[in-house]
Amino acid sequence: MFWRLVSTLGILFWAVMTGLLVRDTYFPEESRFAEVPPGMVLDMFLTHRGSTSSMLLFRDDAKIGCANISVTADSVPPGQPRLYRLRGSGLIEGMVLGRPGSSLSWLLESELGEDSQWKRLQFQSRLTPADGARGEDDGLLTMLSWKAGDALPHVELREGGRKILDSSMVATLLQGRQLPLAGLIEKGSAAGNATAGIAQLTAREGLMRLAGKRRKCYILTVQLAGTYQIKALFTEAGELASIDLPQGYRLLDPGINDLAPVTEP
Repeated sequence: MFWRLVSTLGILFWAVMTGLLVRDTYFPEESRFAEVPPGMVLDMFLTHRGSTSSMLLFRDDAKIGCANISVTADSVPPGQPRLYRLRGSGLIEGMVLGRPGSSLSWLLESELGEDSQWKRLQFQSRLTPADGARGEDDGLLTMLSWKAGDALPHVELREGGRKILDSSMVATLLQGRQLPLAGLIEKGSAAGNATAGIAQLTAREGLMRLAGKRRKCYILTVQLAGTYQIKALFTEAGELASIDLPQGYRLLDPGINDLAPVTEP
């Protein structure tokens, strides 16, 4: 009887260890961690550095720009939903859209409800060519704004001060399905939310490597149109360490990350 019990316990131990080995080998690490409310991660970030992070922008090992990321939230009575205001601004220099010597400045302002639904989005960027005079009407200016209840965002594109695209033109192109993501935008418009299905926000626990060690972190993910992902990694204490962007771009906080030597473009 004793040896039968020992054999049973041995088989159970082997099965558990084999399952752990298979999970570690074939499944992503972050799949082992629980999902958390995005607002929980933002609340932790609010307790650090006045809720602002100054970051460096890299592509591969080359530093090509900088950015400031901040989050604020109004104090509300217990039980009332919070509204988070996310703001980002930055500059990319050297090579933008294949144009040597050009620069791109950008500004993003948004409001996010505690229910993880976007309430307002506003984006503006200015692409200045290498030989540009950097005047108010110089370069390529992009403006996009949307608020909850709008079927479609307001869009305007100007080059050299001349309007080359606006919301009415975009609506015409959508009707003819001549724009990428037209189907997703139309689906969101029918629901009264142009961001539905295009920019979805989730958060979960995960692991990151800092100072050569694996540490627990929180991963805030924005899924763009089901194709692209933006992943923001926060330390266990809520500090913003890095943001992984599409096409090999990455924002890093030099005060948190042990950055290796980099090369200028």
